[in-house]
Amino acid sequence: MNDKIFFEIRSESDQIKNRILLFQNKNHNFLCVFFFLLSIILNVLISFLFFKACLSWYWAVIICTFMMSLSHEIEHDLFHELYFKNNKYVQKIIMLLITLHKLHISSFWRKGVHLRHHVKSGEEDDIEERILGLGDANLFRRLLALIHPFGTSIYAIILAKKFKEFSFFSALIHITPSLVIMHTIFILYFLPNNFITIDLAGTLFFCWAIPALVRHFFLTLITTLSHYQTDEKDRYKITKQVQVNDHPLYFIINIFTFNFGKTHALHHFYINDPFFIRLFYSKKLINKICETVPRNDFKVITNGNKYTYK
Repeated sequence: MNDKIFFEIRSESDQIKNRILLFQNKNHNFLCVFFFLLSIILNVLISFLFFKACLSWYWAVIICTFMMSLSHEIEHDLFHELYFKNNKYVQKIIMLLITLHKLHISSFWRKGVHLRHHVKSGEEDDIEERILGLGDANLFRRLLALIHPFGTSIYAIILAKKFKEFSFFSALIHITPSLVIMHTIFILYFLPNNFITIDLAGTLFFCWAIPALVRHFFLTLITTLSHYQTDEKDRYKITKQVQVNDHPLYFIINIFTFNFGKTHALHHFYINDPFFIRLFYSKKLINKICETVPRNDFKVITNGNKYTYK
């Protein structure tokens, strides 16, 4: 079944590339730079407009969160060597800048755990998903992980005790720079100081720190809703690892995560496409893969991501 879906997705991908010449593989590096610069430049532009009192705080948060989500998509595709495969130097520069843009754990740390995730999706040592709360029926702990990146520390400590290959200290080092920047912004905004003006502090707060937290919240929520806990016997059964979340209740979440809930199952079957191509064929293929993949299984919210779909 995995192979059948794989070939169907690849066939659709090839058709799109033949139809839209800009999407051909030879142009992917250009598109990577274009979308990356777009996310950064628009974030800076919105920040400037907010600083000049030309934009309300909620529009600033909404647009900047969306731009950070775009950065996340580029980062993810870099993990899979979809851009600049033969130029690691450029890859590392973009990943470093994306880490600073998102104010999240280092892209260099995430790359390793993400590639591991595709091998051991949903298993006990799937660090990427388990550190966000996958498999935990305790909603309070999962809420802590949603609200703030440091809220995942509870799971990180548990994982470090169970698996020697995972280092809590290493994860802490990789997230500390972003947390220092984020909480420095909080201090500058909420506490009187002589370092920067309140207008600049407000700009950093509403155009950088808050969007970073909003992005983290939505992505953590949708990714833990989109995966099932599994064990070794399900390692090659993608149909039991993921689900499609395209219910209207997920509309806002999918907007701020570039349709993660709708497209991530497709990505598990076929990892060779960048996000902008997945977005093109997702609508056509969702119904097809949902013949074998669960869809909008709300039970995962309360049952610790157990596969009970029938």
